[in-house]
Amino acid sequence: MSHIILKNKDNIDWTNFILTVLVTLSILIPMFVAPMATNQLLNQAYDIIASNLGVVYLGMGLLTLLFLLILAMSSYGNIILGKQDEKPEYGIFGWSSMLFCCGIGASLVLYGTTEWVDYYLKPPFGVEPKSSEAIAWASTYGMFHWGIIGWSIYCLPAVAIGYSYHTRNSGSLKTSTGCEAILGKQGGGNLARLIDLIYMIALVGVLGAGLGLTSPVVSATITEFFSIEQNLIITVSCLLVCIVIYSISLYFGLEEGIQRLSKFCAYMAFFVLIYILIFGPTLFLIKTSYESLAFMVKNFINMSLGPPPIGKSEFSKAWT
Repeated sequence: MSHIILKNKDNIDWTNFILTVLVTLSILIPMFVAPMATNQLLNQAYDIIASNLGVVYLGMGLLTLLFLLILAMSSYGNIILGKQDEKPEYGIFGWSSMLFCCGIGASLVLYGTTEWVDYYLKPPFGVEPKSSEAIAWASTYGMFHWGIIGWSIYCLPAVAIGYSYHTRNSGSLKTSTGCEAILGKQGGGNLARLIDLIYMIALVGVLGAGLGLTSPVVSATITEFFSIEQNLIITVSCLLVCIVIYSISLYFGLEEGIQRLSKFCAYMAFFVLIYILIFGPTLFLIKTSYESLAFMVKNFINMSLGPPPIGKSEFSKAWT
């Protein structure tokens, strides 16, 4: 994949690029001009979508996992993404590091260590807050939300795009490339452009949200460590440093830049985890992790489909 290089301007889809910029600006400008009104509008839109399509989203997540398991165990699971005699370009650790650090690294920094508190205070299934049962659900839902169903949703388009690019030599890693079998003759038409446009806008939003969530956490950590007062200058400085680091890693490409940075972050994460495991409450951490995993396996279907419709539980809409 490291050979994917823009050799000239013809390789750029200027139509989608310009449309993405225009749509992104049309969303960002109201946020700057009227942030409170825009926030209220977005919350209302989210509430409508989550209330009416939430059950579809939960069901599709479980169906996606089942589909991928069937695909992997069938004869199609033996198909190699690439030439028959071709070896993987990166090792398992390199790929895993890039997947975790580039995919969910920023979110894990914030939610991976704090979301269980919200689960404990506002647990699902009508469980009493701050109870022993709430602790069990809180420690379990963290594993579930960052677990196999989420990765299944990421994996499904990756399989389609990877097969089209590496096996069928489509020459493109666009999202619409993975939909060619469905689009048919429209594979290069307006519908394909719409799919790519939606993906690009979503990508910009995800990257912006990642930076926006991470920067305050990093700045708060620095100010706490050095016993200084947190302010906007420190937060913006952390944001700029992150952008510079990301830009440098992108400049050097996948192998020399992104992979090395991802491996470094993965090594640091392992170091922190091992340090906490050794010098923290070791037996408690091991016991809680084991019990949470067993509890998740036992309640996997209920967690996948969410709390029952009877009642006023907002847990799935707010988190899952």
